[in-house]
Amino acid sequence: MQQEETLSMNIRIADQQDFTEVMSFYDAMCRELGKRDFLHAGNQGGYPSADMVRAAIHESGLIIGEEQGKIIAAIILNHDADPAYSSVKWWTQARPEQVTIMHALRVSPEFSGRGYGKRMVDYCIARAKSAGQKAIRLDTLDENTVAQRLYLSIGFSFIDTVVIEYHDIGEPRTLYCYELVF
Repeated sequence: MQQEETLSMNIRIADQQDFTEVMSFYDAMCRELGKRDFLHAGNQGGYPSADMVRAAIHESGLIIGEEQGKIIAAIILNHDADPAYSSVKWWTQARPEQVTIMHALRVSPEFSGRGYGKRMVDYCIARAKSAGQKAIRLDTLDENTVAQRLYLSIGFSFIDTVVIEYHDIGEPRTLYCYELVF
């Protein structure tokens, strides 16, 4: 009889002592994402930046998932939306501090298919709700269908597309915007 794998990932808020390991994790994820067809420009490094990670740690907005003490997943939560978000017709009207923006969700490929991405997002949803947020918003590259399916399966709604030039991608790209309203 085959033993069923359990979801043993521990989710917690990162602290300053995690900085070096978090940056190593994100650097490895950038290399991994560089192999994907949807990042065809060839410039996939540097996201999130060290400054963004430091700020997220300082603001208790960097969430990490660990298995046996090793970081295998990470996500950043804050209120920093790209200016292009202002052109989107979001379902809920709210001040920036009332909306959580999710950035840089990554799960190590060796742990994919175990539901860890969903668990990370579920944690973020619970955290945002308990903080009295009105919604969570995010964007994904138009060709990142894996992430799009994940967000839709959790209950996010596709809202609109915007064109944004993120520094790490190096060219303007169409991004799909999603929102989960509480």
